[in-house]
Amino acid sequence: MIVVIADDFSGAAELAGIGFCAGLRTQVQTDFSPDTQAGLLVLDTNSRSCPPSEAASRVRKAVRQIKEAGIPIDWLYKKTDSVLRGPIAAELAELMKTLNIPRVLLVPANPSQGRIVRDGRYFVNQQPLDRTDFAKDPEYPAFSSDVLELLGLSSSPDAGVLTPGQKLPERGIRLGQAETSRDLQVWAECLEPQTLAAGAADFFTAILQAKGFRFDAAMSRTPFRARPPALFVFGSGSAYSRTILQKARRLGRTVYRMPDELFSCRDRFGKSDLPVQRWAEQIAAAFEKENCVAAAIDRPVVPDPLFARTLAAVTALMVQEVSARIRIKDFYLEGGATASAVIRRLGWSRFDISARPAPGVVQMRIAEKEDCFLTVKPGSYSWPEPILNLFLKGISCANGNPSLD
Repeated sequence: MIVVIADDFSGAAELAGIGFCAGLRTQVQTDFSPDTQAGLLVLDTNSRSCPPSEAASRVRKAVRQIKEAGIPIDWLYKKTDSVLRGPIAAELAELMKTLNIPRVLLVPANPSQGRIVRDGRYFVNQQPLDRTDFAKDPEYPAFSSDVLELLGLSSSPDAGVLTPGQKLPERGIRLGQAETSRDLQVWAECLEPQTLAAGAADFFTAILQAKGFRFDAAMSRTPFRARPPALFVFGSGSAYSRTILQKARRLGRTVYRMPDELFSCRDRFGKSDLPVQRWAEQIAAAFEKENCVAAAIDRPVVPDPLFARTLAAVTALMVQEVSARIRIKDFYLEGGATASAVIRRLGWSRFDISARPAPGVVQMRIAEKEDCFLTVKPGSYSWPEPILNLFLKGISCANGNPSLD
């Protein structure tokens, strides 16, 4: 079995979608279960927002659970955030220790998304990382474009940056620069058994190709199908998300924005709290007239990690309240933190991949909820046109067969 350990849910789904297109039977889990027939198992440790010690502990636990279950690991990939958010160095160090592997090759670049590493610095669409929207991230603002600084390894003698194809040392963590898909292929082809591969989606794709997997174009074009009632939840403060919500308003589309009284309160809410219930009641009532309803935080980014987590938790509580009133069949969640909060609030832990409408956008069947589907994407990624039209135009039903208006 191929195993991927990811630090957030949208990243886990992204790599699961890649495996699906490579013909692998793929499952995403948030709580490890050995009861799986998957050829690719992707575990979400939900550790990106954890302190380094807790993140390391969760990674260690995931590996030990797999070993204790007697599941053979053909090879393991550590999925990291492509722009190096989270306690990455702590997780990699723990994996080296737990797996008894002396070195790591970390390749975080995603050239397909305009994200590259050149001369030891990270660029997004040719802009240094610290001059992009990632500098405003509420939990991990990009204070620099220097990759070793971002990792907290600039003074470590066991860390460094290598150019494509440069030989890895015997021990330590090395970040591989990459600007093109060819650079990624070079890194994938020089991997050795005692090297742990880590990084973003494009590097994982290159490794699968180097190992002989072929990507089925038909799988990549799996038709997108809408299943009403559908709920969209926009939990990201990315520039892309703001633009889409503005477009929706211009078109007269109603988006049920988080109420002022919720956004202004920094405390967590319980089920009995009226502000969350009123928000949920608004959304549930909208389903009496529409088959596709959208909710959004839709607020300025507040540079406070605790507040960001609180907003995600409140949004998840709203989704739970709506689900108690309406049998939602299709959930569309934007933003990794929001998606993670929702699935954990609703008690979902296993997901089988059913479609990959676009890179980074994955549709999954929810194992614990019969005939219900979840589609997720990172906040900065774009929705593909069919899903975007679903949000902007809604669903019409003819003889029970949903179609786009």
